[in-house]
Amino acid sequence: GFMVREITEKGMLKFLTVGSIDPRVMIGRKLKVGPKKLPGVISLKAIHLTTPKERAVAPTAGSLYIDIGARSRAEAEQYVQIGDPCYFDSPFEEFGNGRIKSKAIDDRIGCAVMVALLEEELPYDTWFVFATNEEIGGNRGALVAANRLQPGHFLVIEGTTACDVPDVPAHGHSCTQEKGCVVSILDKGSVYSRPLINAITAKADAEGIRWQYRRSANGFTDARARSFAGDGEYGGRISRSVAKMEKDERSGAAASVVGAALARAALSKSRRVFYTVGFVYQLVIFLMRLLPSTAANAILGKMYAE
Repeated sequence: GFMVREITEKGMLKFLTVGSIDPRVMIGRKLKVGPKKLPGVISLKAIHLTTPKERAVAPTAGSLYIDIGARSRAEAEQYVQIGDPCYFDSPFEEFGNGRIKSKAIDDRIGCAVMVALLEEELPYDTWFVFATNEEIGGNRGALVAANRLQPGHFLVIEGTTACDVPDVPAHGHSCTQEKGCVVSILDKGSVYSRPLINAITAKADAEGIRWQYRRSANGFTDARARSFAGDGEYGGRISRSVAKMEKDERSGAAASVVGAALARAALSKSRRVFYTVGFVYQLVIFLMRLLPSTAANAILGKMYAE
């Protein structure tokens, strides 16, 4: 959507975009403006007033304005103030062969699926989170929910881009319409659990549900909030490992013992690449030299990754 940032002397509204919106799709679009949901339209300088250089490039959001029909700043301020939200006046519609269009359809599709699931008997204790601010990278509700609930597993349910439009080669498509639901492997915010992906796709195959992998890694979802919260399948192992290392650092060998070891190393005529202080770590280093790498890594895993 948008936010009003300035009211001009002639009653036009300058605005900021909230989230990622392509300026090329803004021009001429109808809006609902402010709490009173006033009708407005995004406008720009008339074409006969532009220079050839201006006509050669796509207008930026900064060159556009919202017209609500006000004749002056004073008149506009009777209905709108700086900071008011605006959004596309784009009602839900069906068109074509089984197609729909609507604003914010990406996340609304996920909400519709979750509402349907809420009406079913589920085999597991399940929390449903309807969060906001994902489109502006906020993770507000998702981060709070992840910290409070600490789920063992989680799913992000939403729509995704297809990119199967003219002039985009097949290898540039994110997915293909009518080829089934889309399973992501990674995006710019998360790397998803391979065991969970395998479980989902195996269940889909067993139930005869068509599915496809998402073939691009653009964008991100609220899944990254789970990583920030820690104690997930990967995040938790990392957080606990770091905590164990920090504990070792605080409660390890005394400073005097470490200092003496450093002094001996500095005065020694034969220098080594690694020096180890403390019986436990000396034993670990010894075993790592003696044992195959798989066994040595297993020992380190028991110490730090459990």
